Amino acid sequence: MNFRIRGVKKVRAKGRVYYYHRKTMIRLPGLPGSTAFMDAIARAERNKIEPDVLPGTLGAIISAYRASPEFRSLRERTQRDYQNVLNFLAPLMQLPLTEVGPRQIYEIRDAAFERKKRRFANYVLQVLSRIFNWGKSRGFYEGNPAEGVERVRRPRDSKTVNRRWTDAEFETVLTNAKGGLRLGIALGGYLGFRLGDVLSLQWNAYQDGAFEIRQRKTGESLWVPCTMI
Repeated sequence: MNFRIRGVKKVRAKGRVYYYHRKTMIRLPGLPGSTAFMDAIARAERNKIEPDVLPGTLGAIISAYRASPEFRSLRERTQRDYQNVLNFLAPLMQLPLTEVGPRQIYEIRDAAFERKKRRFANYVLQVLSRIFNWGKSRGFYEGNPAEGVERVRRPRDSKTVNRRWTDAEFETVLTNAKGGLRLGIALGGYLGFRLGDVLSLQWNAYQDGAFEIRQRKTGESLWVPCTMI
C-alpha cells in the first residue's frame, strides 16, 4: 500500500532512495511509516526554525534568510549543508543580536570544532558570515560579527590528503580505467570540470570542437575548447 506523508522529500541517488524532512532537509531513517521514520519527522518539526521567532534575535535573521530568494536559489545539496549548520545553531535561536559580537562568534566556532572538527567549524563561520552580510543590507544588523574571525588552521603536522596526481599517475589511471569511469576521468583531467559537472554533462554540451556548460556550483557559463580530438 502506497501513501504520501506530507513534508517529506524523496531523493534517489546512486540507485538508492533517501527521504528528507522537507523544511529542514534532515535525513529520515528507516522506511516511511516506520516508528523511527515518524519519530524523526516529529523531532524535525519540533526543531525547525519557525517564522515567528522573537524579533531582534539570531533566529529571526536566520529564519528570514531561509525564506529569502537567495537561500531558495541555492542548490539542494548546498541547502542541506547550510541546514546542518542551522541545526547546530538551533540552541542559540533566541540569542539577542545585541549580544552577538566577534567574541560570541569565536565561541560558536570553538564549540563547532570540539563537536565536529575543523572543516565544520570553518563552514559554520562561512554560513554565519553569509547570513549576516545578507541581513546587514536589510537592516537586521549593522555589521557582520563573523567578519575577521579567523578560521581554524590546519595543523602543520597533519598528513596531506587528496593531493594532485602527477602526470605519470594520471596517465596510468586513464590507461587502466574502463568505460564511463575512463570518460569521466578524462573530462575532469583534461578539461578541469568538477565532479558534479562531469556527472550531469549531456551529449549536446559538445559542439564545434568545444564544450559549453553552466557550472552547477557557481552558475557560471564555461566554453572550453577540446584539444584532444
